[in-house]
Amino acid sequence: MKKKSRIPSLKLSTCWLAFLFYAVCVPSSYADNWAPVKDSSLMIEPGSILDFSSLLPALKPIKARVIINPAGQFAFDNQPDVAQRFLIASLPVGLNNGGFPSHEISDLYG
Repeated sequence: MKKKSRIPSLKLSTCWLAFLFYAVCVPSSYADNWAPVKDSSLMIEPGSILDFSSLLPALKPIKARVIINPAGQFAFDNQPDVAQRFLIASLPVGLNNGGFPSHEISDLYG
């Protein structure tokens, strides 16, 4: 019978020890150097450090109907054999907005 190697468990133990050492030895005074966030708005202003729109390609308007092709995939009606992917983000459903955002907020998502 072949013995199991203990090398993976040693690597994991070493990682945990390094993490604990870092967590204990790094002074908590580092948190005092951070400026408090005073703005409660989550809107990203154009040109700010959080504006990543320059990294994305420009949006192209869709001029064809979206259909389900015979393979069961999304496709445009003018190219039914080419599958299309639509990258979207899900909207959070919460009690504070009744499960749906208002028209003003949904326009901001779009």
